Amino acid sequence: MRDNAARDETILNAEMATAKARSASIFPAAAALFVILAINAAVNAAYRAGKLDELELIALSVAAGLMTFAVAMTLRRTRRPAFAIGDARTALTRIPWLTAIVLAATVAIAAVQGALGPHRAMWYFWTADAVILVSVAEELFFRGALQTALNETRLGRASLFSLRYGTIVGAIVFACAHFTLIAGGVAMPRVWFEVGSALPLGLINGLIYQRTGNLWYGIFIHAAGNLAGA
Repeated sequence: MRDNAARDETILNAEMATAKARSASIFPAAAALFVILAINAAVNAAYRAGKLDELELIALSVAAGLMTFAVAMTLRRTRRPAFAIGDARTALTRIPWLTAIVLAATVAIAAVQGALGPHRAMWYFWTADAVILVSVAEELFFRGALQTALNETRLGRASLFSLRYGTIVGAIVFACAHFTLIAGGVAMPRVWFEVGSALPLGLINGLIYQRTGNLWYGIFIHAAGNLAGA
């Protein structure tokens, strides 16, 4: 009897220690989130101030993207939390018809918005930053680090329509992060549009990552969305 009680207590203590260790990963991710939001707000404020030329603003935006990338990879390297990245080739070739639909929709939306026409040189720098760096960095942090950290708490134990609560909260945080556009003097209707469009993107990419453990699906979808809206 005593042996069974001792064994049960050992198992319970181990489970509590594991749960505590997992929950602890939310604190570094939350701290990193505030840093990233502050950086993005500062970049938008610099844009609004008008004291920097466009090339300097692009450089500042790239620096912010690289900072987000570095923060996400630091969290991954220190396993706070550890998260999978996946394979890019698998994401492109596993469901070829879906890839074709996403590309076709991207081209169609870009054509309607006039993004396929001739542009000044700076437009290509901004677009490259949004399509390549921003898509990779934001998916690494918001889906890879933050969503994983949230789902390692109690939020990951329950779900709604196959979406874990941690995934839902992560998508909401991702959408609300776009309120930093206010610091850049962006009109509120545009801000709400960006927030409203970011929420379904966060939910879709979050669900895909939750099920596949491959960030590249979300990276390609995110990149396509940024290109379509360029």
